[in-house]
Amino acid sequence: IGNARGQLRFRNLADYLAGNVYYAYQRIPLGGRTIEESGEFECTVNEIAFYVQDKWQPNQRLTIDLGIRWEGTYNPNPPTTNSLLPLTGQLYDDTNNWAPRVGIAYDLMGDGKTVVRAAAGMFYGRTPSILFYNPFNGNGIIGVPFQYVPGYIANQYYNGGVWDVQGVINLYAGEDAVLDVDYVDPDFEESEVWRFNFGIERELIPDTSVSFDFMYADGDKLFGRVDDNLYAPIAGAAINGRDLYDSYNRPNSNFGRIQNTVSIGKMEYYAFTTLLKSRIEDINMQVSYTWSRDKDDTSSERSSGSILYTESANPDADFGISDRDRTHRLVASAVWNAPFDINVSGILVWQSGYPYSAVWGTDLNGDSQTTDRAEPNSGGTEWVERNTYRIDSYKNFDLRISKIFRIDRFQIEGIFEAFNLFNWDGVTSVYNTSRYSSFGLPSSFQDSRRLQLGARIRF
Repeated sequence: IGNARGQLRFRNLADYLAGNVYYAYQRIPLGGRTIEESGEFECTVNEIAFYVQDKWQPNQRLTIDLGIRWEGTYNPNPPTTNSLLPLTGQLYDDTNNWAPRVGIAYDLMGDGKTVVRAAAGMFYGRTPSILFYNPFNGNGIIGVPFQYVPGYIANQYYNGGVWDVQGVINLYAGEDAVLDVDYVDPDFEESEVWRFNFGIERELIPDTSVSFDFMYADGDKLFGRVDDNLYAPIAGAAINGRDLYDSYNRPNSNFGRIQNTVSIGKMEYYAFTTLLKSRIEDINMQVSYTWSRDKDDTSSERSSGSILYTESANPDADFGISDRDRTHRLVASAVWNAPFDINVSGILVWQSGYPYSAVWGTDLNGDSQTTDRAEPNSGGTEWVERNTYRIDSYKNFDLRISKIFRIDRFQIEGIFEAFNLFNWDGVTSVYNTSRYSSFGLPSSFQDSRRLQLGARIRF
């Protein structure tokens, strides 16, 4: 249950020691419920799918696979409905998901050494049930998942290191409270993607081959969340030139934010991969390199939290490099079946660091969101595109050595494993609030070297 016991934050160590709370979060149960009752969530989703497929081989060199799949998702309805917003009382089924697919393999030279492959198909995602938690429990009837409590109020309920949870509940659960609510859009559907790939593989010498592949994916109807309770913005009126919203005067005065779960997200991905595979006596090796570009308008489409778009009225403003983008990725691995029942294996990974955005950390365009992307510019702020920065590249090497000892009918395998064997430093996240001097500095690192011993007994 999110923030069931409350969460306090302080500006600095001195304020913490003095008990001066900056702001706090507290789950607010409604309708006389306890916090535990307001957090109970039960959701059963029924999924049905049918598919038909066939393989056709017109000659020895050509194979064609054809198929079509239908998927239906039947969602439950929330247990309560907010009469001030009837849309909070229903989830909607998705029953029009048809997915055709085709694959082709062709022996180019007729000697079994050069194969061309191509495929295309439609694929549908599945919506994790946890994404329905807020529409079920955050509809203004059962509870408020995350309630912002201003610092000057929070201090009234924080004395001597004790957080008065009930006091805050009584304050915000009154009849005159203006609460944020969640619901699911009537047009919500499962995400979909068209995927195409083409490749060629050639045997160079016996047990050694090289392949080149291209893959493209175009996705639509990705999960997102927008604030429906805003008037149309004033174009270009924000201090950084963006559209200006008014979150203090809302079209529906019964609520604060009306968080609408929608399926409007977009993504695009394309990649080139080359792979070399070889077997030399007792050693299996392969090396692959991928260059790719991943774009979308939100990389948190599986987040059950708050608003996902920087501007609810303009999701296209967020389309850019995805948080998942790794431009370069090299993976090399080998397995050696050595004499005396010894096995040695290792894997090396090197890839580009992930991108990140410069976030100002306060609301610059009046929509009550603090995810505005901006950085200092001549004493003011300048809007910046998503993920214009990138952390340093990542590299890792893992090693595994094992030996089998045979004793009567038992096989005892001793195992030594090393993770990040060379203890390489790798930054996994940075501070991204651009108005602070810590911007771009590391906030977390990959695990340092870890060694472990183990044993497996077979009998």
